[in-house]
Formats: sequence, C-alpha cells, structure tokens
Amino acid sequence: MSHLLRHLPQVHALLDTAHIAALTQTYSRLEVAQALRTTLQDLRAAVQSGAVTRLPDFESDTFFAGLAGRIEDHCKPHMVSVINATGIIIHTNLGRARLSPEALARSPRGRAGRRREPHKSRI
Repeated sequence: MSHLLRHLPQVHALLDTAHIAALTQTYSRLEVAQALRTTLQDLRAAVQSGAVTRLPDFESDTFFAGLAGRIEDHCKPHMVSVINATGIIIHTNLGRARLSPEALARSPRGRAGRRREPHKSRI
C-alpha cells in the first residue's frame, strides 16, 4: 500500500502533461488543479482502504476523460427551478417589488400569490 502512495504524482507534475495542459485552455488552471487535488485525494483514500491495488495511467485518455468530467460537473450551474407563490418578485440587489394589479390580473392564476383570510362572520 505505501509503495502505491509513494508513486502518486504531484499536482504540478500532472499539470505539465499534454493532456492536462489542454484542459487549461477550456478551464482555469485553478479549476484543473483543484480537480486534480480532489482526484488524487480520492485515489489516496481508495489505496489506503485497499479498494485500489494498482494506480491508473495518469497520461491515459481514460484518466483525462474522468478528470474532464469532474471539472465539467463542478462547473455546471446548481440552480433549481422554484415557484414563487408569494406574489413578490425578488431580484438580487434590487430588493423586493410587489406585483402591480395589472400584472396580477394577467397572471395565469389571477391573484394566486395574495393571502386570503376567512370572513369574520364564518369564524
């Protein structure tokens, strides 16, 4: 196990290989270096747990494709679609703005965002 750990390459050495250097033309050097650090950390943990008994070829197309996939997944937007049913439109750095009566009337659900309370005579 320890002999495998000694053969793990340094991040800067991998950054100088042709395959990995090509990634820095699409992504920043910092993003590529971070992905390499994470990949090597995962590989180190797998070696220590005994799950890996042989190191991959760090200049292979397979290693390159895995690293490129990791960077691409990390760079994807992580936004989720939500429905704002409060009747208030929220804009970053613009504060909060209430919907105008005209906008409420044109919305598909009419006054869907408005709060409704029971009539006092029914309480």
